[in-house]
Amino acid sequence: MEYSLRKLYGGAITIQLPTTLLDASKFREVPDSQEVFVNGGTNTTNYQELNKNDSIIIDMLERAEEDIDVALKTHIQDISEANGVGANWFLAFSETVPDAKKIAIVLEEAKKWGKDSKGDVLVMVIGLIRLKEVSTDVVITANVPIGDDEKEVEGLHKLVEHRYHHADDDNLAFQRIKIAEAVVLNILETFHVDNWGLFG
Repeated sequence: MEYSLRKLYGGAITIQLPTTLLDASKFREVPDSQEVFVNGGTNTTNYQELNKNDSIIIDMLERAEEDIDVALKTHIQDISEANGVGANWFLAFSETVPDAKKIAIVLEEAKKWGKDSKGDVLVMVIGLIRLKEVSTDVVITANVPIGDDEKEVEGLHKLVEHRYHHADDDNLAFQRIKIAEAVVLNILETFHVDNWGLFG
């Protein structure tokens, strides 16, 4: 997957993103606190690349609780409430990565995507960066909607059944999630504040 340098928030922050991702603000309104990227590609079969339905949201939020694990769950709950699913989410996996950053994989019913089928699930790969100096949490969300492909849905059911343990590389849902996880990890690694004046 090919990456390129992207400037966020007027150039105050830089990250590396896959080249297929497009700035959504070019064609729809995006909240000032967010940077939203959608996939401009058509891929649905290459599991080494993002799917055409995947998207990335980067959000600058007020710092949550001091404990990073509690803060992560607070932000997940806020996202799920915004998505219209309330507390109906499942934290499949989380770990602390270098520089005290956090990554998590969350599953929720995909109501936000306008679908009624119980087989449709929104998988969110969430990264958390804590900017203590400016009392800000940066939340990165890779949205991976699963429901259009029967084999992906079957693979996701297996992941849920085993509570995200015993996944294998033949599981198509797992492959999609791992690609999104790689993108979020890359954002966590390359995130850089070039202008702290962004925070006032």
